[in-house]
Amino acid sequence: MQKETTEWSLKDVDLNLTDEEYAQLEAFLNKDWSKKGSTEAVENTNVEDIDPYETAYYIIDLVNEEREKKGKALLTINDELMDNAMIRAEEARELAGYSHELLSNHKRPDGSSYLTSITVDYKSASENIHGGGIFKTDTAESLSVESFEGWINSSAHKKNMLNSEWEETGVGVCINETGYSVVQIFIKN
Repeated sequence: MQKETTEWSLKDVDLNLTDEEYAQLEAFLNKDWSKKGSTEAVENTNVEDIDPYETAYYIIDLVNEEREKKGKALLTINDELMDNAMIRAEEARELAGYSHELLSNHKRPDGSSYLTSITVDYKSASENIHGGGIFKTDTAESLSVESFEGWINSSAHKKNMLNSEWEETGVGVCINETGYSVVQIFIKN
């Protein structure tokens, strides 16, 4: 019995990719997944080329553009909060592998609240978390857009992102060969 396969073609799909990126994506979609050890197509061996801070600043720009469109004050970048968010992104990436409950409840790996990661003075705070897989075609900009769109298309995350109460922000990004996590912390002084 011969296994039926479906060939994927992206000829008529506009994904705003280069010809090389289309070719890589088609190769991924048409890969023979019956072979053992066929993870190379989903692992990004060039993750060191994606700067977490560049990605974080892209995200802040996208969030501030959306806030400006909605008549909200722009968020100020707090460098110490950026460091706090980087720690949270590393924790989120760690939790993504084994504890959805801690992650979805904004807990740290030790079970404490995410608030314990914030080392600056604040009156109130909140955070948005996003994560996913990573592909060879990903860039700092594409991961930023993916994270922003994930939040803007979620009513709770969008509400948090556009909340007039927030004054300062920090974004952390953790990337490895198989995925990424993004955390944006918002505070009011």
